[in-house]
Amino acid sequence: MRLGTTGLPPYDLVELIAVSVVDGALAAERSRQWLIQPPGLVHPRAARVHGHTTTSLSTLLTWEEIRVQVEAVLQDVWIATHSVHVDLRELTTHLPGWKPAGVVDTRRLAEATYPTVRDYRLESLVHGLGLDMSKAPGRPSRLPYQAFAIGSLLLSAARHYESWEGLAAAARPVEGASCRGQPP
Repeated sequence: MRLGTTGLPPYDLVELIAVSVVDGALAAERSRQWLIQPPGLVHPRAARVHGHTTTSLSTLLTWEEIRVQVEAVLQDVWIATHSVHVDLRELTTHLPGWKPAGVVDTRRLAEATYPTVRDYRLESLVHGLGLDMSKAPGRPSRLPYQAFAIGSLLLSAARHYESWEGLAAAARPVEGASCRGQPP
């Protein structure tokens, strides 16, 4: 999963991408992307990161118009993202009362799984581990590509664990991360 915000408090969402993993593979047909019209301005620095400006988002649906749909898609799912605390904070702020079934921080998972790697930034892991990004959408600097990279990293690391429980334990979800369930 990956999300982008306005870059200005209260950090309204402008993009949310959920890449699905089904039977040990990325399932593009079940993945979802939402572009969202924020109620305020997009900071130029944030626009450079995710590529969306106040003007480019001005004709899209607002968060309030898609919130129920997003919540339905994210109901009872595990969230996996790189440095998960930021994305989890924003999601729980925008979806009061929602809790993921569980949380996997792929950065922490990579640190536990690949201890000899020098740099745990997502882009560095993609190159250093030789992850196949040939089917990734967009450019490396954009959120759809990053969400695909996170899913690829999760699957790569999963090959090193005998069970989901072992993987989830290695990922050491963020202290205080609020989850409902146990690993699938």
